[in-house]
Amino acid sequence: EITTAFVSSTAKVTVVVTPSFQPPNDEQLKDLDLFLDDGECVLARHGLTFQRVRESFAHLLHPSTPCIYVNPTVLGTTRLDWVVHSLTSNTPAWEAQPKQVMQLPVSPGMLSISCEPGNDEAVAAASTLLLKISKAVYTIMTAGICVIPNYEADLDRIATLVARSRAVVVFLSSGTLTASEQLIAIDELVSPNRTIMVPLDTMASAPSIARSGPVAVSVNLPGFEFPTPDHWAKMPHTLQDVLKQFFVRISAPFSMS
Repeated sequence: EITTAFVSSTAKVTVVVTPSFQPPNDEQLKDLDLFLDDGECVLARHGLTFQRVRESFAHLLHPSTPCIYVNPTVLGTTRLDWVVHSLTSNTPAWEAQPKQVMQLPVSPGMLSISCEPGNDEAVAAASTLLLKISKAVYTIMTAGICVIPNYEADLDRIATLVARSRAVVVFLSSGTLTASEQLIAIDELVSPNRTIMVPLDTMASAPSIARSGPVAVSVNLPGFEFPTPDHWAKMPHTLQDVLKQFFVRISAPFSMS
């Protein structure tokens, strides 16, 4: 995609740099067959050469190419909102960032979305889900939707919010098992006599069940790896118990590709 964009005489390229981006070094650029996932064979099918790729990378990283640096201090899906703002206006997202972090709401009856803070894939997945389901959710849940990482990290308020929620969607990503904000949410969801674990399509059709406790919906992203026996052996027993209770249900895969 990068090479095709720069080879094109009509495409206008703007680079969005996330905090996790690591540019290729000189050694990697010299030996692209090792650097690229599928090597030269995939490029050849599209009529591209390593030399073209090197030239495109040089254009991509050159100071003359318009570039937006994603501010890591902007929280949750708001980070994506400010990237869109910067792409569609003359004010850089960095300058337009919000100055105050809001306190997490704990109003009862909301749909809460838990995803790993700082994980761009998880935040993008949460944002995509929000766009797709908001209209339908507001027809049955007037209390609203809360994306937890959009707010100040407060473990006590996260636990309170989850306990009071109508439903909670938990996105499982590469760092979920070490993210305290998500572990607190999961721990609250598996508390005895509190949570009903049901499939996603049941959430809208069983409001009477949801009132007995928050409906828990588990969604796994491609970067998440379910614990192996070796992983379990390294975990504290209390954490093992919580996660094993949560993983009793089937998690729905969610791909951003």
